[in-house]
Amino acid sequence: MNSIKISKTPVYTFNIGNVYKESFLIYLAGHKRYSYPNAIFMYSDSIFERLPKDENESSFYNKRTALDNIYQDIKTLFLEKIDITELQYEKHIKNDWWFSTNSALKIRLVNEISREHYHYIKQRN
Repeated sequence: MNSIKISKTPVYTFNIGNVYKESFLIYLAGHKRYSYPNAIFMYSDSIFERLPKDENESSFYNKRTALDNIYQDIKTLFLEKIDITELQYEKHIKNDWWFSTNSALKIRLVNEISREHYHYIKQRN
């Protein structure tokens, strides 16, 4: 995800079927994001283990702090790339998020639906 974000060469990401969990973040990091018409997206907050607030409190470098930093990076990515508010993010992040291509397009998760390429591939099969 970070490599895509800092790449000087544009990185295009495609969803030709399903983008779930960790691959969702890689897809979202793309400079331009394409999807086939019938593709599905799912993001789950459970991809990283949540720890109780008091675990490892005495340790300066602890897992909870590292995970909190990762979550903040993910939140920043969501808010930069997707047309949602911070309030919407906070409301929904604890649940699995499912998107069809059309709903993903509405919130700018998808930049463009690849209809022409999709129909070409379907005709060849």
